[in-house]
Amino acid sequence: MCEAHRVSLQIGTPVVRRTLHPDGRFGSVQSGRVAGDDGAGLRLWVAAGSRTMRRVDLSGRPVRHLPWAQELHTPTMLAPHEWGPYDTLMLMPPGGDHSVWWSWTADGEFAGWYVNLERTGARWGGGIDVHDLTLDLLVSPDGSVRVKDADEFAVQTGDPHFWDDAQGRDIHAQADRLTELASAQQFPFDGRWCAVEEFRPLGTGELPWFWDCQPDRPTVPVPPSGAAAPDSLPRPRRCPEGLCPF
Repeated sequence: MCEAHRVSLQIGTPVVRRTLHPDGRFGSVQSGRVAGDDGAGLRLWVAAGSRTMRRVDLSGRPVRHLPWAQELHTPTMLAPHEWGPYDTLMLMPPGGDHSVWWSWTADGEFAGWYVNLERTGARWGGGIDVHDLTLDLLVSPDGSVRVKDADEFAVQTGDPHFWDDAQGRDIHAQADRLTELASAQQFPFDGRWCAVEEFRPLGTGELPWFWDCQPDRPTVPVPPSGAAAPDSLPRPRRCPEGLCPF
């Protein structure tokens, strides 16, 4: 049985990072290898060409471009894909409502940082699960910052599928704090881990067989449009007894 628990993962261990929809379904999956797991957080190396899973409609077309509310009520399925175009190091700091991604071009040039505002779900033996909070930051190597997806974030604020106004202000405050760190070139934007040669020997991530194993966590069904959220939570689907190594 899968149990949600914190473990220290060894460098080189194959793991997955999974983004969850509000109803608990997997929205996307990245496969990679552990580049570090210590007081700074879990660091995941996802090389260009690493295997991923992403949501597509029943015709096989990606649905990432759809507004969240529309995607959540569109019949979709997960389909294999590849990570790219950047080689990426992802840092998930402990207790942080964000991840920071270092990005390199194919020729090894550092392209900057991508900051994904998110809520960490479960750390488990096979990786980490997160809930995306839509708002993102693009940080150039010189520390200048550009906000991404602010319009979509504003539309989602107040929607019962996502967050209320007070939570939205908290998310914006987190973005502001990270912007200040980037502008001052303070950790994690201080030039640390910017040499891609340190990580490329870890290789390309292959999708492990346990990529869809579910830790013991509740899921929140997305109600039909206009309906209230349920008061009770169903028990989650778990890995079959004896089959999950975690």
